[in-house]
Amino acid sequence: MNFRQHHSVTTLLVTIVLAVVLTTACAGNGSLTKTARLANFEKSSVVIKTKAGERHNFAIYLAMTSAQRKQGLSFITNLDANEGMLFIFPKSQHIRMWMKNTPTPLDMMFVDRNGTIVQIVHKTTPNSTESIRSQKNAYAVLELNAGTARRLGIGVGDILMHDYLN
Repeated sequence: MNFRQHHSVTTLLVTIVLAVVLTTACAGNGSLTKTARLANFEKSSVVIKTKAGERHNFAIYLAMTSAQRKQGLSFITNLDANEGMLFIFPKSQHIRMWMKNTPTPLDMMFVDRNGTIVQIVHKTTPNSTESIRSQKNAYAVLELNAGTARRLGIGVGDILMHDYLN
């Protein structure tokens, strides 16, 4: 093998190795923990007050920026029973969400500026790119484990209490 052939083979091998490394690093970040994936999200808590007078507390991550809202719970494979994410938008609007790269089924609660739950989408389909739209203007979306709303009797008209609402 002459120098030119050796150089071409070496360049090809380096290119293949780099492609594999970059693909592994970017293809879903499979090895990152939940804590690492959500390190740039502020932690907070919300309380949902039901019409029956019950109060349910949840530890949440806040998705405040466009980049955070885009990332959401992507690649998160497990949430604790009392854990979720609250997406805050810049203004009240018809909100579109999706489940792309989100392997965990969720309940999505669309919330108006006053904290009133205006719509609940139960048990979203994991990894779906189908658009999930609010039927009314909403200011925020709370995502919790699928089945949580029904299990706790949370419904439309219940109040979500958080500093960014009301």
